[in-house]
Order: sequence, then C-alpha cells, then structure tokens
Amino acid sequence: MMLMMLWMVPFWAGVIAGAIWFVFSLRRRGSGRDALEILRARLASGEIGGDEFREREAALKRRTGARALPARGLIVAGAVAIAVLVVIPAIVMAANGWDMWDMHGRGRNTSDAPAVQGGSQANVRIENFSFEPGNVEVPAGAAVTWTNEDSAPHDATARNGDWETERLSEGQSDTLTFDSSGEYDYYCSIHPSMKARLVVR
Repeated sequence: MMLMMLWMVPFWAGVIAGAIWFVFSLRRRGSGRDALEILRARLASGEIGGDEFREREAALKRRTGARALPARGLIVAGAVAIAVLVVIPAIVMAANGWDMWDMHGRGRNTSDAPAVQGGSQANVRIENFSFEPGNVEVPAGAAVTWTNEDSAPHDATARNGDWETERLSEGQSDTLTFDSSGEYDYYCSIHPSMKARLVVR
C-alpha cells in the first residue's frame, strides 16, 4: 500500500496542479486577448496614438500576468486538493480497516486449511481478513455462526449462490442452519480473496 501511495500522491498532485494551471491560463489568456483586441481597434481607428497604445499594452500585460496563479499558489492548491481527495480518505479508511488501494483484493484464502470437525453448533471467526477456521465440516442440521472481529465489514457468501450471511460490522454475528448435506466454497463478497470452505455431511 505504501508503494502505491508514493506513486498516487505525485500523480494526483500533477493532475490537480495541471488542471488548476490550465483553467487559470485559459482565463488569463481569454481576458487579455479580448482587451488587447479592443486596444488594437482603438489604435487602428486613430482614437489613441502609438505611445499610448504601448503604455496601455504594457499595463494590460502586467495586470493579466498578476491574475495568473503563481507557482506557489499551484503547489498549495494541489496539496490541499490531494489532502482532501486522497490522503484524508486513505487515513479514515485505514483506521476503519479498509484498504482503498486494494479494497477488493485484500484477504486470505483459508479453504485449504486442515478440516475442523464441528458439532451441531459451529463458530467461524472473521479476523485479519480471513475466516478461522477456514475449512469446517459439520453434520446436517448444524447451525454455523459467523462473527466479525475485524473493523471492516464482511459477509460469508456461497460461491454457488445458495446462501449468504448478512453484511456484518465489527462485533456482529449471523447464524445459518444447514439441513442437507453439501460442499460449499464461500467467500466475502466485499473482499473476494477471503475464501473458505464448509462441508455439511
């Protein structure tokens, strides 16, 4: 994530600074060009002389140049925009267990772990972006409870779409009862690389 952050910050800084520079240069160019055309028309009509034209042209260039956003202003505006659009959301999401750069790829596959035998009640903890135990065998009629111990939300969803838990926030649980036998590969629909296995005998 840190490597991605190091790449994203200068990238967005360049994009935002470039956009700000482009908008201000268009405004400066447009207003200066219009005023210069009027000045030239007045010179051509004889309304003003050559000396006055040059004086006003120089004053006009100074005024439109002063309106341009200075380089320091571009840096400040870009830094503020990056803080608002990138850094602050990244900090907030990281504090809540979300990874904004790899939100859908985070998680571990525990489906190949040694099978854990469960009874009529089985519990699966969701922690550190994985299901523990990740491979559970229970008898038909068993109730399996998933409890989220991560700060990020998770769920458990059968790969074949036969069942799914509620979306669970930290500390929340959901229990499903499996009345008939079957083998289920399941995952978290929010973080699909979190994978596990449930076998009902």
